[in-house]
Amino acid sequence: MKRFSTRCVKIGDIEIGATSSLKIQSMCKTSTQDVCETVDQIIDLYNSSCDIVRIALQNKKDILSIKKIKETLLKKNINIPIVADIHFYPKAAIEIIDFVDKVRINPGNFLNKEYFFCLIEKCKKLKKPVRIGVNQGSLSKDILKRCKNIPCAMVESLFEYLDICFKKKFFDVVVSLKSSNVRTMIDSHLLMVDKMKKKGYNFPIHLGVTEAGEGIDARVKSTIGIGYLLSCGIGDTIRVSLTENPKMEVIFAKKLLKEVKDKSILKRKYLKKDFLKEIFHFKKKDETILCLKDIDTSDKIYVEGLKDLKEKKVSKKSIIILKNFKEGFKEAFKIKKWLTEKKMDLLLILSFEYKNMTLASLEIGILFLEKIIDGISFKNDANKYLLYSILENTNDINIKTKYISCPGCSRTTFNIQKVVKEIKEMKISKSKKIAVMGCIVNGPGEMKGADFGIVGRSKNRVDIYEKSKILFKDIDIEKGKKILFKMLGKK
Repeated sequence: MKRFSTRCVKIGDIEIGATSSLKIQSMCKTSTQDVCETVDQIIDLYNSSCDIVRIALQNKKDILSIKKIKETLLKKNINIPIVADIHFYPKAAIEIIDFVDKVRINPGNFLNKEYFFCLIEKCKKLKKPVRIGVNQGSLSKDILKRCKNIPCAMVESLFEYLDICFKKKFFDVVVSLKSSNVRTMIDSHLLMVDKMKKKGYNFPIHLGVTEAGEGIDARVKSTIGIGYLLSCGIGDTIRVSLTENPKMEVIFAKKLLKEVKDKSILKRKYLKKDFLKEIFHFKKKDETILCLKDIDTSDKIYVEGLKDLKEKKVSKKSIIILKNFKEGFKEAFKIKKWLTEKKMDLLLILSFEYKNMTLASLEIGILFLEKIIDGISFKNDANKYLLYSILENTNDINIKTKYISCPGCSRTTFNIQKVVKEIKEMKISKSKKIAVMGCIVNGPGEMKGADFGIVGRSKNRVDIYEKSKILFKDIDIEKGKKILFKMLGKK
């Protein structure tokens, strides 16, 4: 697969970018000051084939702890690159770079440019890299006012700092643009790569869908977002964010990379947002069709591929249903191209015959994003939830309850995995979007797109949101849960 050509950046003994293999990253979810527990989690990640590990840094004590963590790992002959994650504490980046292999800064809360100048000068001397990591949830108000949409704002935020690095001739930089919305994440990367090409930049790209949540939905989100961009040849390192044990992030990332190969046939274009109000359901006998358009299902034509279709008699009302698991993905592209050339405005439906959830999410997700297919047909209702999730993440439509939750890290102020599971066990209106965020770094920003949410403020203290407004501030976690559950309809 031909990748967007980037420069090589070295993180410890690991190389990313250029011709190096795609690297897998994860992040510690322990308290940074609990050195023993954090070391154990890093060793577990290392043994799971994780290439790079990130640790949250909040204060002076964390700097000392990270130094001890790195020293302890080296004594155990574990030389995995350690990245310090900095938010709201720019001075710490300059201090910690002596002891870690890379620092990650967020332009949305690393607002002191003088500290950034000092950081890149020090990194140049030490030959250590910086990741400029933009998150949708922490974009500055100034950037949002200046830009016409979120993807543009994310790219603008990145290039404010990237241009500084280029002017200062500091090139050991990795970039990332993260959002919990798959299409926003994809669009921002397509815009970024176009801008990098125009400016002659070639910085390595770190991919990830942030606040993806847990379970099937999180894996579908990450597969479509990361998988689509990798299939476009974009990306040098990935992190799958899950509100689960970090080891599960690495296990799933490996599954995803295995399925991405040989998909590089995409147009790689800016995705136009089609705001759909509903998905149309058609059921006849043992077959169900989920379609983006209202259709007449009386004239269905089943085909194995383009060759088979050419031999069929079709009318203006014909609906083509492609039944071919092994070559269905490639055949769908061929059929769409042929229909376009023949100026035949016929709907193409893919028959669901997958046994591999990751491959299904990747291929069906790509086919919807590229507007190759108009719907999906299936016979087993057990596949319905997976297909709903794919349709939601490729078409920005609410079919079922949506959950956003951060993966958790040292900044998380309550048991986020427990709260997410408790909320998911509730019966909530299908049109609702619920956010569970462990801290204030991206929490308030993510609340703008959610109907209700809970955000960690300090240890076992939270804020409760409705839309983007705080209804209850700095309250005990148990009280906050009761209020939130009541708001969500729990009796």
